[in-house]
Amino acid sequence: MNKPLIFAIEDDAATRRLLEKAITNIGFAFEGFDRIRDAKARLERAAPDVIVVDGLLPDGSGIDFIRELVASSAGRRPKLVFFSAIFRDLRTRHYLKDLGVEVVMDKPMSILQLREKIAGLLNIQLIGPRRAEAPAA
Repeated sequence: MNKPLIFAIEDDAATRRLLEKAITNIGFAFEGFDRIRDAKARLERAAPDVIVVDGLLPDGSGIDFIRELVASSAGRRPKLVFFSAIFRDLRTRHYLKDLGVEVVMDKPMSILQLREKIAGLLNIQLIGPRRAEAPAA
């Protein structure tokens, strides 16, 4: 079984490092980006299973990125997780859900809770702080 690939678009380096540690500690592959353009370039060559997107980034809005990704996705697209300290209102949450975002979280958030939600999106059960187990076929 290939490792699930998780992309995170987050401009705060410390948060990105925490995400990387939390994700790789359970055996998933991780690639982090501080700008939307870098993530878009990588998406041309890789197909992540989940993309975690911050609300405000130096080169644009995470919401705009998600809208473009959903509009351009033909067939399979990655699961989407959106997190933000700014976009916390109910209207934005409904809009993101309507776009197809599976998980919306507020910052600050628990990195462990985020990790559990990512595993859940992939139907993978976490069986300890550093291990993941795929469902039986």
